[in-house]
Amino acid sequence: MGHGPDGGRERFIEEIIAVMNAVLKDATVMDLPSPIAAEAVAITAFDESEKRQTQELTDALIEALRAAGWSVDDRGLTGDEPSLYVAKLDVGGGSFAVQSPAISFSGVVDDA
Repeated sequence: MGHGPDGGRERFIEEIIAVMNAVLKDATVMDLPSPIAAEAVAITAFDESEKRQTQELTDALIEALRAAGWSVDDRGLTGDEPSLYVAKLDVGGGSFAVQSPAISFSGVVDDA
């Protein structure tokens, strides 16, 4: 089910931002253009009023992702640079990094 490079990227960004906004209600969200390829997406959300610790924020992110239908692999959270890996069929996949009060995402659109 293809969406084309533009439609797929748009949907991917909308879905990631919706999850970030579900976790960080008053966040400033930045979609950073990728110099690598149009299919590459980098998004950061920051909410200076956020008071939850990084682990609480990570737990809330996992819950929001699963509620939105994303497959979540949290095995990367135990490393030196904790990452949360996600994928959604016909949308895309990538990884989240959480450091309160910010959430960052980088991934690739599934435009097949």
